[in-house]
Amino acid sequence: MTELFSLALAIQDACQKNGWPFCVIGGLAVQHWGEPRFTKDVDLTILTGFGDEAPVIEGCLALYMPRIENARDFALQNRVLLLKSIDGLGIDIALGALDFERSAVERASEIEVLDGKYLRLCTAEDLIVMKAFADRSLVCWLLNSYTKHKLAVTIGGWPVQSAFSQQARNRNAAWRR
Repeated sequence: MTELFSLALAIQDACQKNGWPFCVIGGLAVQHWGEPRFTKDVDLTILTGFGDEAPVIEGCLALYMPRIENARDFALQNRVLLLKSIDGLGIDIALGALDFERSAVERASEIEVLDGKYLRLCTAEDLIVMKAFADRSLVCWLLNSYTKHKLAVTIGGWPVQSAFSQQARNRNAAWRR
């Protein structure tokens, strides 16, 4: 896991040097806000807006190797740049442009991940919303973990305890089968 955090810190350094607004999302954020789980890549959002993706894509491709052929074209079409480190670790960069992505980057905070090393992570609330679009079963797991730590969570103004009922947990169990 230390390799992933070190890679994320190196990517963060590149984002800061280039003036790219960003935040780390995905598995590394889950490591902090949820409970430890396996992750094999670094996921982040870099704000590009619409139409200004190319300089960020080119800058990232100058630093890291593409994971797929035609990574540049794929990124322009799908708004996700798939890269890998020299060690073969995956890097998934979402090219952010939506208001939600902009707000998530603005709300992100510096969290200590290694001794004296801070990583800009999205908030737990934003992570839940992002995961809702990416993996419904993980959202259920994350909400359980989040509420287990007695943190106040609301969805649409309703406490998670009300919104995330036993019925929702049962649906989640069915999704995992």
